[in-house]
Amino acid sequence: MDKKRKLLTGHEVEDMSEEWQAKVGNDMEPLPGGFVKIMPGGWIYPGRAPFFLDKIQSFQFREDDVIVMTYPKCGTTWMQEILWTMLHNPDLKHPQAAAPILERSLEIDLDILISPEEMKKNNMDTTLTIFRRHCPNKKIEDGVFIQMLEVTQSPRIIKCHFPLEILPPHLLEKVKVVYVTRNPKDMIVSYYHLLKYLTFFNYKGSLEKHAKEVISDEGQ
Repeated sequence: MDKKRKLLTGHEVEDMSEEWQAKVGNDMEPLPGGFVKIMPGGWIYPGRAPFFLDKIQSFQFREDDVIVMTYPKCGTTWMQEILWTMLHNPDLKHPQAAAPILERSLEIDLDILISPEEMKKNNMDTTLTIFRRHCPNKKIEDGVFIQMLEVTQSPRIIKCHFPLEILPPHLLEKVKVVYVTRNPKDMIVSYYHLLKYLTFFNYKGSLEKHAKEVISDEGQ
């Protein structure tokens, strides 16, 4: 069986080798479906990524959308709060201002990182309840966050950790994108502590090993 397939963007999807899977398996919980690499960029994602990456190609972006695009742990939440306040709460009196930012500014790539089953295991029942309330006739396996984004009122502040190359073409001609970057050394340390904190990854690797994997594009 040919393990290579293509996304709608034309990028190739490669299943990661058993050797790589075993190496990662020593450091973190195995994910159902394993991992894939998107080429030529070399981005490593959980095995369910191709389904959602293709689904995003038909996602209806709006002209008043603002996308916060970053590598993980580069100030994303901070920028989301600033932009959400500018667009929705300029007088600091919005009744939902105290709600979690993930409810006010949804992440378009989160369906790839955490499945509904993993949400249930990690006490994210509130998120599933919100999904069922806003998307009563939708199938949960088609994506919790991307479907909630579809019914979110404008203007939307959309969090995104995807590289621009695998998002819909001509995106920059339609929406505004705020790109945030950070000193790589600080990002790596922060990213390491996030992996240690997230129980569904159960990351056991050392900071030194994590840093080498990120630098070599072999990290999570």
